[in-house]
Amino acid sequence: MIGLDKRLVEAFRAYLLTQKRASKNTVNAYISDIRQLVSFCKEQSISQHPSVQDLKAFIKDLRTKQQVGSRTLSRKISSLKSFFAYLNQYHKLPNSAAELVFPKIDKRLPGLMSETQIAQLFESSKKDTSHGGVRNAVMLHLLYGAGLRVSELVNLRLANLKLDEGLISIMGKRDKERLVPVHSQIIGMLKAYLKKERKTMIKETVTDVVFPVRYAGNLQPMSRQAFWGLLKKMARTVLPVGQNIHPHMLRHSLATHLLRQGADLRSLQLLLGHESLATVQIYTHLDTTDLRKLYDKKHPRS
Repeated sequence: MIGLDKRLVEAFRAYLLTQKRASKNTVNAYISDIRQLVSFCKEQSISQHPSVQDLKAFIKDLRTKQQVGSRTLSRKISSLKSFFAYLNQYHKLPNSAAELVFPKIDKRLPGLMSETQIAQLFESSKKDTSHGGVRNAVMLHLLYGAGLRVSELVNLRLANLKLDEGLISIMGKRDKERLVPVHSQIIGMLKAYLKKERKTMIKETVTDVVFPVRYAGNLQPMSRQAFWGLLKKMARTVLPVGQNIHPHMLRHSLATHLLRQGADLRSLQLLLGHESLATVQIYTHLDTTDLRKLYDKKHPRS
């Protein structure tokens, strides 16, 4: 038996990219999880191929010492299962992760923003009139207005924009393309940004990134974490003290707002790029909760 060396991890990375055609973000997350296991094995002096007990000890360490939540823990277990299934199939090593059990996850959505809060957030984003500030405001409007994932937003290229048709082309999970309609007001903002602020920011540099930033003098897409930081700043005066914001909140909020306006689940599925209709049904649960609150508050017998 051999331990988990770097070559196995890198071979798994290549497998995810070439055979599974996983997205870059998925691959990075899986490899990060596996490297975390490798570090744990070194700390515990586990030099042989990890056993089921070793993996359970690793999961216990994540849950107790590192206070990893159920949702993140579930993703890490998924990474382990994929990795050890790969090792078993291609390297004839025992699948030690086959018996691992996923934790129970509360399927509630993260916090939502009201339509009033969204409007206030848009106003807050306009305070910074610098070139970068205008770029950030356009990104915010597009994130909510088109219901994008933050990774889809920051990785937009000029070829994805079909502004005269009021559409953008999104390459979502598993490299599946979808066409997303964009409100005419946001299309106008995008056109103005491309004509002025973006042109000024890139100067003579050639890049197809729609929302570029400069890192060490080079133009490249903004990282998801960097956009999250900008979003937090814009939301400081909008959300109550103690309420956190995450880019995914805007996507969830749009879906809920559209549902309340009468959108059907199939349309939401196509807009958001979910593979399964069942994934979208969580929004009906949330809307039913809101209806229950309204019923309890307004019912004449309450």
